[in-house]
Amino acid sequence: MSWGVGARHLPRVVSYQQADKLEGTVVPIRGSGTNAGKKPAGSRKYPEITICRDAGGTIIVQGFESALIKYFPNGEVWIARDPYYQVTSNDIITNMLGLHTCSFDGRPWLAGVHFEVDGVQRHGHLPIPEEGAYLEGRENSWKLLNPEFPKVRKVNRKKMKKVRAQYKPFLKYFSGMLKLKDGEIVESGPNTLSPSYKDMLTVMGGYNLDEWNNLARHLINETSSLRWAGVNYQYVCKYSVAMRRANGVMLHPHRDLVFDVEEITTGAWVKDTNKKYFKD
Repeated sequence: MSWGVGARHLPRVVSYQQADKLEGTVVPIRGSGTNAGKKPAGSRKYPEITICRDAGGTIIVQGFESALIKYFPNGEVWIARDPYYQVTSNDIITNMLGLHTCSFDGRPWLAGVHFEVDGVQRHGHLPIPEEGAYLEGRENSWKLLNPEFPKVRKVNRKKMKKVRAQYKPFLKYFSGMLKLKDGEIVESGPNTLSPSYKDMLTVMGGYNLDEWNNLARHLINETSSLRWAGVNYQYVCKYSVAMRRANGVMLHPHRDLVFDVEEITTGAWVKDTNKKYFKD
């Protein structure tokens, strides 16, 4: 997503002294229009990106009146965590600070920053904290003062084995039911509304064949999609997709038990592949 405003016209401003000089030399837009009184941070063709000073002396760069960069008198620099991951926001930060930002695993990250872990200096990539990132340093050598390390959820195999044992009979029954037709797909109907995880888990843990059959049919319907079958369209369900859904139903209520949370402090790009089980 982009604001439709270019950022290449912006000057490189990496220190409070440079920001102070820029803010002091920019002439406000004259007139009585909506942009009157604003100080463009770069080209006057783009009054949407402005620079101003607050009562405490902090220099603020704004995009559409939303603060993106702050230069503090003590030398620190703050950048916002844009909730919409705007392309323009990233371009403004890159052009003015020489600091690269990008979206990864559904949130904004800083690429190539220095940070400290237990007194040890490291260099790598970290997500931008909720409150924004506080930095100090200079171009190509920025240090993140408030690092927020990404967390990933990893399966605890011993606990997973115990949980799976409770529902093994149903999973075996469901697997066999899916393989009744060609071993790959099963004819099905359109998607239906899902019962609660608690209700489905209760059926899984029981031994009522009628309830098992109803739940199995429901899971097949839920994971089926309309596909071309050579002559006409049919609702079909892939074996792997349906089994993945059944395992998801099993894991969801036990997610806090089965998954261990690990904090990654190496500065590497990491993706939490198991976060799907924590979406209610």
